[in-house]
Amino acid sequence: MGLDLALLAETILKLVIFLPIMGLIGWWLFSAWFVDRALTAEEFVGGSVLLFLAFMFGVKTILLGGWGFFGILAMIYLALLTLAVWEYVQWRRVELKHLRDEVARYQRAIALDPTAIGAYSLLGATHLKLSQFEEAAEALEKAVELDPESKQDRRLLERARRREGGPARWWRD
Repeated sequence: MGLDLALLAETILKLVIFLPIMGLIGWWLFSAWFVDRALTAEEFVGGSVLLFLAFMFGVKTILLGGWGFFGILAMIYLALLTLAVWEYVQWRRVELKHLRDEVARYQRAIALDPTAIGAYSLLGATHLKLSQFEEAAEALEKAVELDPESKQDRRLLERARRREGGPARWWRD
């Protein structure tokens, strides 16, 4: 019974591809939990369990055969796709929190100075990003009332009245 060099080379290649990617995902989980504090305990535990299961399944299929090279690549692709989707959801959650904090900040500025045109304008724009059209229109109407020459506030007010809001897009705003 001789050593099958082709099988050994294929196994090593699979491990060279699989292990660093699993390590990167593990490092991302670790840094998101311990360093950035961006994950809740449930998210960290769930991600760790999924990572462990994927790791064990991947090592088993690499060492015992099974899915073959493209199967391992497909599993890695799915793991990275899942990570990308989770990153987007997490980023969106952070963005929404930031926008809500901005609304509170602009409302405090207006409470301190009811003639603060910029605060009304920024409050309206932030409400638009949150798709809160009535609140956006109210703030932007006040901004236009205080500064009738503002083309930007008028444009944003029209968007609020047409109910065109949502997250800002670099090509549009």
